[in-house]
Amino acid sequence: MKNILSLVLIIFPFFYFSQGDYTQVNKYLALIKTENGYIFTDNKGIKSEEFTYVYFRSNGYIETIIVPPIDPNQIIKVRPRPNDTIPYKDCGYPGFDNTIRSEYHVFELMKRLKMIDDYGFKPYLELSWANIRDGKIDELGYASKNGKHAIVSIQGEFISDLKYNHPIYFEDIKPTFSTYTEKGKIVSVVLDKLTGLEFLATKDSIVRYWGPENYLLKNDKGKYFLTYQANKQEVPELWKYVINLSFESSLFTYKKLYTENLLTKEEHGFINLKGEKVEPENEIIPYTNFYKGHCIAVEVITEEEKFDSKGNLLPQKKNRILKIINEQFETVKILDEVSYINSRFNKYGQIVVESKSTSENGFIIDYKGNHIIPPSGFPNRITEVHEGIYRITDRAYPASNESQQQENFYNQKGEQLVNAETLRITRNIKFKEGIRKNYLVSYGFKMITLDKENGLIDSYYK
Repeated sequence: MKNILSLVLIIFPFFYFSQGDYTQVNKYLALIKTENGYIFTDNKGIKSEEFTYVYFRSNGYIETIIVPPIDPNQIIKVRPRPNDTIPYKDCGYPGFDNTIRSEYHVFELMKRLKMIDDYGFKPYLELSWANIRDGKIDELGYASKNGKHAIVSIQGEFISDLKYNHPIYFEDIKPTFSTYTEKGKIVSVVLDKLTGLEFLATKDSIVRYWGPENYLLKNDKGKYFLTYQANKQEVPELWKYVINLSFESSLFTYKKLYTENLLTKEEHGFINLKGEKVEPENEIIPYTNFYKGHCIAVEVITEEEKFDSKGNLLPQKKNRILKIINEQFETVKILDEVSYINSRFNKYGQIVVESKSTSENGFIIDYKGNHIIPPSGFPNRITEVHEGIYRITDRAYPASNESQQQENFYNQKGEQLVNAETLRITRNIKFKEGIRKNYLVSYGFKMITLDKENGLIDSYYK
């Protein structure tokens, strides 16, 4: 038996206990030292069976070992070695290993102990060590109990309290809207999926949310209240149509859809912080949000009035000029090379546009019109898969070596993120955001590791 226990300690060196007789595993699960081993318990008194040894392994896994007392009078029948002629032979106590070993993920253990009803991670629901090791399991998931839900991590942590009324989904890592019940009243919250922090908790209706200090609420009397840079003020309903915020601008753009004569129409315009419409002298239609006081817009210039020989007004030609303007509606740069706007300014002040010179050719500019990724001269498709992460795919037919060379993932600095060897092996690469790092994955396997500012940390194929 002594030899067996020594072997166990060699195989499983990651003994977790560092706090004496009590260890808090996560917010709802603890491990307590007993006279003969260890038991798991929750904050409501649920207790597990007693384990002789417990070892915490990586990736949220727990190894449990039960060593039952051995009856020295018990006769154990074991199968013979290949050269034995006796079908079975008796073996007594010496050298016999009767330990019972089990390995569970923390959440599977909690489910078996009925501490939670269910848990889930995407895209693979099975929390196997191999799936987690290869990155096939998202770092974030949910746990539920009696209709209440919590955000949990793959390491077995509860990132949020187990109190929310709605399941929490992780198609992206943007803040999620949920509710919980407090003293019989419903509280609406904006919940950060990465940290579990409640950015906002209110009994009013959440109309728009741009960040922890910037959001629009509607109270039960139908009034709208804007909190902008932590300052609260009443504003008109028009504010709910604002395209996006830049916290270094004092002018904002909106896009409102309405129905008139059974037709859906759009209204574009400019408003100030109070929600008052701001009308430029000329006809200017905003296409994007403002970013640091810059906006892409179309200025419509109508030719001067001209009359024919009989004094009749001739049709007036209208020229549409795509340009970058400032908050005084002055021209910063005319965008002669741009035919179409595909997105809005992201947090880096960048935007995906289409080229005039080449059909279906995308490129990326910043809020001053500088090239981040210049036009390529052949058809391609650019998709922003995350803030400042772009994917370029080849649309040239037939494809050329030149057009294929541009296919890659790029960051906001215009740097290629995937090397040629990785692209050669697989083209099925997708973006995945993690808690502390981001990844480019292929068939669930982490190929590229990025920091939170989209810088390259590591690649699987050097």
